Amino acid sequence: MGLQFPSGNGDKGSDFESWFYLAPVLLIANIIIQGVEKGVERQVSAVKVLVDSNNNIIGLQVGETQSIPVTNLQALITLNYLSVTPLTVTLTWLGAGADSVVSIAGSVNIPAGQSTYTVPITILSNPGPGSETYTLVATASAALGSIPFNPAPTLAISGSTVPTS
Repeated sequence: MGLQFPSGNGDKGSDFESWFYLAPVLLIANIIIQGVEKGVERQVSAVKVLVDSNNNIIGLQVGETQSIPVTNLQALITLNYLSVTPLTVTLTWLGAGADSVVSIAGSVNIPAGQSTYTVPITILSNPGPGSETYTLVATASAALGSIPFNPAPTLAISGSTVPTS
């Protein structure tokens, strides 16, 4: 942009040249919950907690009848474009008893130059018989303030009855 600002009597007062860049606000474009099944990452929406006779978690599975073992649960965060500066994303689980059943880092910094980032998810305990659905709330700290991702992904966690020895 080149501008000339004359003084009061028509003499050249300054020559203002400047460049500016417009870019969209860096936002979360998508979040999916993944599990690793036989070495392959796959989107999951529900898992079952498997326990031993002491109620210690011995594994996770997808499906009731077709038990596919799952390891390394994670949230895959995808941004709307390649990050020029680091982006802080705050993460929280919502749902009855979420703090005692499922865990994720409270916040992560996605480094500049990345458009995806994975965050480990840990199952902390057996929720017992039945199933509870937890919602992962993710909020990006953007130039316009804190912007939550919608729709937030959910993870249904089914517990197991402790086997008798």
